[in-house]
Amino acid sequence: MKRLIIFGQEFDVNDEIEIKVDSEFGMNCIILYNDDRRAETAHNCTEFHHLYDKSNGFARMSSAFESDIHGTGMTKRIEDIKMIVAYKAMRLNPEY
Repeated sequence: MKRLIIFGQEFDVNDEIEIKVDSEFGMNCIILYNDDRRAETAHNCTEFHHLYDKSNGFARMSSAFESDIHGTGMTKRIEDIKMIVAYKAMRLNPEY
C-alpha cells in the first residue's frame, strides 16, 4: 500500500489508525487496487481500522471498513491495495 488519505490529510501507511465517524452519513472509502484497473467504494462507513491485525507481518495485515448505518463491513489486505481515500459522505448510498 502506498497512500492513505483521510479527510484530505495523508497518513503514514505504516501506522495503525482507527477512525470513528459520528455523522449522519458516515464516510465513503475508495479503495484502489495495485493493478490500477480495479476500484471499490465502501459506502457510509462509520469505522475504519488500518493495520488492525499485526500477527502475520505487515504484508499480511488488513484494513477494515464498517458501517453501522447499513450493518455491513469488509476487510481488505494491505498487500492488494495501492491507495485508500476516505471522505465525508453527503448522502446514503441507495444500493442498500
